Amino acid sequence: MKVRINITAATDRAALVSCSAFTINADPQDLACRNSQEIHDWYHADWFFRKDNDLFFTPPAFEFRSGHLLGINGRHRALLLARHTKVFPMLLVRPHMWPPDKLQEIVSTNLSDGQVVELPDLPVNGRIEEISEQVFTPYSSSAADSKR
Repeated sequence: MKVRINITAATDRAALVSCSAFTINADPQDLACRNSQEIHDWYHADWFFRKDNDLFFTPPAFEFRSGHLLGINGRHRALLLARHTKVFPMLLVRPHMWPPDKLQEIVSTNLSDGQVVELPDLPVNGRIEEISEQVFTPYSSSAADSKR
């Protein structure tokens, strides 16, 4: 499934991350809330939106703190994607605060806002919303709040 990346905050950086590096660096306690719940092999419609016939995806957002990746929003997305692919898109929250060696370890490829990436072909549960030009404002606090 081809999608465009939606960066939700100007301070975030989008990247393809290695599943193995994600697994090694993710805080197990932080992910435990999602590991204990069943994760079905489908996407939630609210992770996506359509604008001008393009399909956008809001990647999971993680920060690096206290030696671990900690989920800000999207633990479910991250675990689902890690189950189905070797690399997946992620929003790196405040990457300027990450140790440079961890950025190098975790990031496979940097992505730009709106860049097309391939997600695993899985069904979408629900209806994907169409966003009008008047509603869609990248990096605005309302857009970030509604997508996170």
